[in-house]
Amino acid sequence: KFNIDNIIIVADRGLNSKINLKELKDNGFDYIVSAKIKSMSKTVQKEILDLKKYKPLTKKEINFIDETKELFKYKVVDYVNTVKYEQNGIKCIEDINEALICTYSSKRAAKDKKDRERMIDKAAKIIEKNQKASLNNSKGYKKYIGKLYPDNLKDDIDSYELKLDLNKIAQEEQFDGFYA
Repeated sequence: KFNIDNIIIVADRGLNSKINLKELKDNGFDYIVSAKIKSMSKTVQKEILDLKKYKPLTKKEINFIDETKELFKYKVVDYVNTVKYEQNGIKCIEDINEALICTYSSKRAAKDKKDRERMIDKAAKIIEKNQKASLNNSKGYKKYIGKLYPDNLKDDIDSYELKLDLNKIAQEEQFDGFYA
């Protein structure tokens, strides 16, 4: 009825398993899904985080300018998504050629920083109150809490102090404002 020639699936990260993307390609569909930059290889992360090749959108292309007056920036990175799967008992590997559309926004960077600072404040309160029992997972603010073991008690798993994990905070900061 509508003479649709090309279907492109648009979805959030929930669809973004490698096998799902392979199935879409195998069935003739293209897709646009968000990517988890932090779970990509260090080489790909380095390429995404390098702002030198980003292009700003002009006012004509987009009417959005953030509070710092920086224009929204983007670049396209060629990416090979390697899918490992099993078919009829045989282990298979297949490469899917993709284009990562990477964006940087100083408005998003400010939001990411503010969100992280709020989580660091929560982590600091847990550390201050020494609430070790609340650390049963590493989600949210808990990922910024590290354990400091005294040198002479490394084998005693319960004898540690809580501290802010400054390395984790620095790792997270580098991704502020980026999206793929």
